[in-house]
Amino acid sequence: LLSTQCVNLWNEELAHFSRWRELEDVEIQAPNSMNSYGFILEDVNAQAPWKQLMREVISPISAELFPLVHGNGLDQLHSFVVEYGSGLDRELGFHVDASDVTVNLCLGEHFIGNELYFEGRRCEQHRQTPAFPGEKFFYSHQPGIAILHAGKHRHGAVSIESGIRKNVIMWCSSSTLEEADCPTW
Repeated sequence: LLSTQCVNLWNEELAHFSRWRELEDVEIQAPNSMNSYGFILEDVNAQAPWKQLMREVISPISAELFPLVHGNGLDQLHSFVVEYGSGLDRELGFHVDASDVTVNLCLGEHFIGNELYFEGRRCEQHRQTPAFPGEKFFYSHQPGIAILHAGKHRHGAVSIESGIRKNVIMWCSSSTLEEADCPTW
């Protein structure tokens, strides 16, 4: 999704932001209820390029890949940065995102471990059911590469072994999507 140069520029901006936040002793809101380290991009006036990416790239792709969760287009965005490593969040428990479509873009740094695992989509009533054969898979992050998935896809992140991993997460939603009935899982 992003070139090495663009990833490096975003990491430089994140480093500047972290230094400014420490120097000014600025408190920031956690990105979501499951991550303690990171921040919401809108809070630092950095959501505009991600919103443009959602409208121009992610929405058309998700219309083809996920027509049942796309509605008439993705028009709402909650974007944030998360950080994993020693002294930070180490893993992320089994959950579903508060989105219709999620983009998870690795900005990297150097890290070992912290793979994402997926266990299939489910409705609210059936989130804790076991995965069927072929539903469970692992994804290893690479800087500049993004994974796009339906927001209700059950997933988590295994513990990071070493280093620091930073990701931009885009929770994209459609205001026109109607809740579907519970299918037979």
